[in-house]
Amino acid sequence: MSTEMPFLDHLTELRKRLWWSLLTLVLTLVFTYWMYPGYIDFLISPLKSISEELQMLGVLEGFNARLRFSFYLALILSSPIHLANLAGFILPALTPKERRYTLWTLASGTILAISGALFAYHLILPLSLPALVSSGFIPEGTKVSLTFADNVNLLIQLLFGFAVLFQFPLILLLLMALEVVQRKTLLSQSRYVIVLIFILSAVATPPDPISQIGLALPLILLFYLSIVIAKIFKFGESYS
Repeated sequence: MSTEMPFLDHLTELRKRLWWSLLTLVLTLVFTYWMYPGYIDFLISPLKSISEELQMLGVLEGFNARLRFSFYLALILSSPIHLANLAGFILPALTPKERRYTLWTLASGTILAISGALFAYHLILPLSLPALVSSGFIPEGTKVSLTFADNVNLLIQLLFGFAVLFQFPLILLLLMALEVVQRKTLLSQSRYVIVLIFILSAVATPPDPISQIGLALPLILLFYLSIVIAKIFKFGESYS
Protein backbone atom coordinates (compact mmCIF):
# COMPACT_ATOMS: atom_id res chain seq x y z
CA MET A 1 0.00 0.00 0.00
CA SER A 2 1.33 3.45 -0.88
CA THR A 3 2.29 5.66 2.05
CA GLU A 4 2.00 8.83 -0.01
CA MET A 5 -0.60 11.32 1.11
CA PRO A 6 -3.61 11.43 -1.28
CA PHE A 7 -4.14 14.61 -3.27
CA LEU A 8 -7.33 15.55 -1.40
CA ASP A 9 -5.49 15.18 1.89
CA HIS A 10 -2.85 17.60 0.58
CA LEU A 11 -5.58 20.11 -0.21
CA THR A 12 -7.12 19.67 3.23
CA GLU A 13 -3.74 20.16 4.89
CA LEU A 14 -3.03 23.23 2.77
CA ARG A 15 -6.42 24.75 3.57
CA LYS A 16 -5.92 24.13 7.29
CA ARG A 17 -2.52 25.83 7.28
CA LEU A 18 -3.81 28.77 5.23
CA TRP A 19 -6.63 29.29 7.72
CA TRP A 20 -4.19 29.24 10.65
CA SER A 21 -1.98 31.77 8.87
CA LEU A 22 -4.95 34.01 8.10
CA LEU A 23 -6.22 33.81 11.69
CA THR A 24 -2.74 34.63 13.01
CA LEU A 25 -2.47 37.62 10.66
CA VAL A 26 -5.90 38.95 11.69
CA LEU A 27 -5.17 38.62 15.42
CA THR A 28 -1.75 40.24 14.99
CA LEU A 29 -3.36 43.04 12.97
CA VAL A 30 -5.80 43.70 15.82
CA PHE A 31 -2.83 43.94 18.19
CA THR A 32 -0.71 46.23 15.94
CA TYR A 33 -3.74 48.45 15.24
CA TRP A 34 -4.40 48.78 18.97
CA MET A 35 -0.72 49.51 19.69
CA TYR A 36 -0.43 52.06 16.86
CA PRO A 37 -0.27 55.17 19.11
CA GLY A 38 2.66 53.59 20.98
CA TYR A 39 4.94 53.06 17.99
CA ILE A 40 3.92 55.49 15.23
CA ASP A 41 5.90 58.43 16.67
CA PHE A 42 9.04 56.30 16.65
CA LEU A 43 8.47 55.11 13.10
CA ILE A 44 7.84 58.56 11.65
CA SER A 45 10.62 60.29 13.59
CA PRO A 46 12.84 60.42 10.44
CA LEU A 47 10.13 62.54 8.81
CA LYS A 48 9.98 64.89 11.79
CA SER A 49 13.72 65.45 11.47
CA ILE A 50 13.14 67.30 8.19
CA SER A 51 9.76 68.88 8.92
CA GLU A 52 8.39 70.04 12.26
CA GLU A 53 4.83 69.20 11.35
CA LEU A 54 3.00 66.73 9.13
CA GLN A 55 -0.21 67.83 7.43
CA MET A 56 -3.39 65.88 6.76
CA LEU A 57 -5.37 66.81 3.65
CA GLY A 58 -8.33 64.50 4.19
CA VAL A 59 -10.30 63.09 7.08
CA LEU A 60 -9.50 59.49 6.09
CA GLU A 61 -5.74 59.95 5.85
CA GLY A 62 -5.10 59.10 9.49
CA PHE A 63 -7.29 55.99 9.44
CA ASN A 64 -5.84 54.72 6.14
CA ALA A 65 -2.28 55.28 7.33
CA ARG A 66 -2.97 53.53 10.64
CA LEU A 67 -4.54 50.53 8.90
CA ARG A 68 -1.77 50.28 6.30
CA PHE A 69 1.08 50.59 8.78
CA SER A 70 -0.60 48.15 11.18
CA PHE A 71 -1.10 45.61 8.38
CA TYR A 72 2.52 45.61 7.24
CA LEU A 73 3.79 45.43 10.81
CA ALA A 74 1.39 42.56 11.51
CA LEU A 75 2.63 40.80 8.38
CA ILE A 76 6.22 41.05 9.61
CA LEU A 77 5.43 40.01 13.20
CA SER A 78 3.33 37.04 12.13
CA SER A 79 5.82 35.90 9.47
CA PRO A 80 7.36 33.18 11.72
CA ILE A 81 3.95 31.47 11.88
CA HIS A 82 3.51 31.74 8.11
CA LEU A 83 7.00 30.35 7.54
CA ALA A 84 6.36 27.52 10.01
CA ASN A 85 3.15 26.63 8.17
CA LEU A 86 4.99 26.71 4.86
CA ALA A 87 7.71 24.49 6.25
CA GLY A 88 5.20 22.08 7.75
CA PHE A 89 3.47 21.72 4.40
CA ILE A 90 6.50 21.23 2.14
CA LEU A 91 8.98 19.43 4.41
CA PRO A 92 7.31 15.99 4.27
CA ALA A 93 7.91 15.95 0.51
CA LEU A 94 11.62 16.76 0.80
CA THR A 95 14.68 14.64 1.48
CA PRO A 96 16.39 15.02 4.89
CA LYS A 97 19.11 17.12 3.25
CA GLU A 98 16.56 19.40 1.58
CA ARG A 99 14.66 19.74 4.86
CA ARG A 100 17.76 20.97 6.69
CA TYR A 101 18.52 23.56 4.03
CA THR A 102 14.90 24.72 3.87
CA LEU A 103 14.59 25.14 7.65
CA TRP A 104 17.90 26.98 7.77
CA THR A 105 16.72 29.30 4.97
CA LEU A 106 13.41 30.08 6.67
CA ALA A 107 15.10 30.92 9.96
CA SER A 108 17.81 33.01 8.31
CA GLY A 109 15.21 34.78 6.17
CA THR A 110 13.47 36.17 9.24
CA ILE A 111 16.76 37.54 10.56
CA LEU A 112 17.62 39.08 7.19
CA ALA A 113 14.18 40.69 6.88
CA ILE A 114 14.53 42.39 10.26
CA SER A 115 18.10 43.39 9.43
CA GLY A 116 16.99 44.90 6.14
CA ALA A 117 14.26 47.00 7.77
CA LEU A 118 16.63 48.20 10.53
CA PHE A 119 19.32 49.00 7.95
CA ALA A 120 16.83 51.14 6.02
CA TYR A 121 15.53 52.89 9.14
CA HIS A 122 18.85 53.70 10.82
CA LEU A 123 21.18 54.22 7.84
CA ILE A 124 19.26 54.94 4.63
CA LEU A 125 16.43 57.19 5.83
CA PRO A 126 18.75 59.63 7.68
CA LEU A 127 20.67 60.07 4.41
CA SER A 128 17.86 59.87 1.88
CA LEU A 129 15.25 62.18 3.41
CA PRO A 130 17.49 65.23 4.05
CA ALA A 131 18.95 64.88 0.54
CA LEU A 132 15.48 64.89 -1.03
CA VAL A 133 14.55 68.17 0.66
CA SER A 134 17.96 69.82 0.20
CA SER A 135 18.61 72.96 -1.83
CA GLY A 136 19.52 70.77 -4.78
CA PHE A 137 15.84 69.97 -5.23
CA ILE A 138 14.00 72.68 -3.27
CA PRO A 139 14.75 76.42 -3.61
CA GLU A 140 16.32 78.00 -0.56
CA GLY A 141 13.81 79.59 1.79
CA THR A 142 11.00 77.22 0.79
CA LYS A 143 9.20 75.79 3.81
CA VAL A 144 9.12 72.01 3.92
CA SER A 145 5.66 70.79 4.94
CA LEU A 146 4.95 67.08 4.51
CA THR A 147 1.61 65.34 4.12
CA PHE A 148 1.09 62.53 6.59
CA ALA A 149 -0.40 59.77 4.42
CA ASP A 150 1.95 60.10 1.44
CA ASN A 151 5.04 60.01 3.57
CA VAL A 152 3.85 57.16 5.76
CA ASN A 153 3.39 55.23 2.50
CA LEU A 154 6.95 56.21 1.58
CA LEU A 155 8.27 54.76 4.84
CA ILE A 156 6.26 51.56 4.37
CA GLN A 157 7.55 51.10 0.83
CA LEU A 158 11.16 51.64 1.86
CA LEU A 159 11.18 49.47 4.99
CA PHE A 160 9.21 46.65 3.39
CA GLY A 161 11.30 46.78 0.21
CA PHE A 162 14.52 46.39 2.17
CA ALA A 163 13.04 43.60 4.29
CA VAL A 164 11.91 41.60 1.25
CA LEU A 165 14.93 42.09 -1.00
CA PHE A 166 17.41 41.19 1.73
CA GLN A 167 16.14 37.63 1.10
CA PHE A 168 17.48 37.60 -2.48
CA PRO A 169 21.03 36.34 -1.77
CA LEU A 170 19.64 33.78 0.66
CA ILE A 171 17.40 32.36 -2.06
CA LEU A 172 20.41 32.06 -4.36
CA LEU A 173 22.32 30.24 -1.61
CA LEU A 174 19.43 27.81 -1.14
CA LEU A 175 19.32 27.14 -4.88
CA MET A 176 23.03 26.37 -4.84
CA ALA A 177 22.64 24.15 -1.77
CA LEU A 178 19.91 22.17 -3.55
CA GLU A 179 22.11 21.94 -6.67
CA VAL A 180 19.53 23.82 -8.75
CA VAL A 181 22.08 26.48 -9.74
CA GLN A 182 25.82 26.07 -10.11
CA ARG A 183 28.05 28.42 -8.15
CA LYS A 184 30.43 28.93 -11.07
CA THR A 185 27.51 29.84 -13.32
CA LEU A 186 26.33 32.54 -10.93
CA LEU A 187 29.86 33.87 -10.59
CA SER A 188 30.46 33.99 -14.35
CA GLN A 189 27.11 35.75 -14.86
CA SER A 190 27.55 38.10 -11.89
CA ARG A 191 27.35 41.23 -14.05
CA TYR A 192 23.80 40.28 -15.03
CA VAL A 193 22.93 39.52 -11.40
CA ILE A 194 24.19 42.98 -10.43
CA VAL A 195 22.03 44.59 -13.13
CA LEU A 196 19.05 42.61 -11.82
CA ILE A 197 19.80 43.78 -8.28
CA PHE A 198 19.77 47.42 -9.37
CA ILE A 199 16.48 46.89 -11.23
CA LEU A 200 14.86 45.25 -8.20
CA SER A 201 16.20 48.01 -5.95
CA ALA A 202 14.70 50.67 -8.22
CA VAL A 203 11.31 48.92 -8.16
CA ALA A 204 11.25 48.30 -4.40
CA THR A 205 12.30 51.78 -3.23
CA PRO A 206 11.12 55.35 -3.77
CA PRO A 207 12.56 57.08 -6.86
CA ASP A 208 15.64 58.55 -5.23
CA PRO A 209 19.21 57.42 -5.95
CA ILE A 210 20.33 57.24 -2.31
CA SER A 211 17.78 54.61 -1.25
CA GLN A 212 18.17 52.69 -4.51
CA ILE A 213 21.97 52.57 -4.31
CA GLY A 214 21.75 52.06 -0.54
CA LEU A 215 19.72 48.89 -1.16
CA ALA A 216 21.70 47.66 -4.17
CA LEU A 217 25.15 47.85 -2.57
CA PRO A 218 24.46 45.61 0.46
CA LEU A 219 22.61 43.18 -1.83
CA ILE A 220 25.66 42.96 -4.07
CA LEU A 221 27.82 42.38 -1.01
CA LEU A 222 25.43 39.68 0.24
CA PHE A 223 25.42 38.10 -3.22
CA TYR A 224 29.20 37.66 -3.21
CA LEU A 225 29.04 36.54 0.42
CA SER A 226 26.59 33.81 -0.61
CA ILE A 227 29.08 32.71 -3.28
CA VAL A 228 31.83 32.50 -0.64
CA ILE A 229 29.59 30.52 1.74
CA ALA A 230 28.61 28.19 -1.10
CA LYS A 231 32.30 27.59 -1.86
CA ILE A 232 33.10 26.86 1.80
CA PHE A 233 30.27 24.31 2.06
CA LYS A 234 30.77 23.06 -1.52
CA PHE A 235 27.28 24.00 -2.67
CA GLY A 236 26.45 24.11 -6.36
CA GLU A 237 29.27 21.86 -7.49
CA SER A 238 27.43 18.77 -8.72
CA TYR A 239 28.35 19.42 -12.33
CA SER A 240 31.68 21.20 -11.81
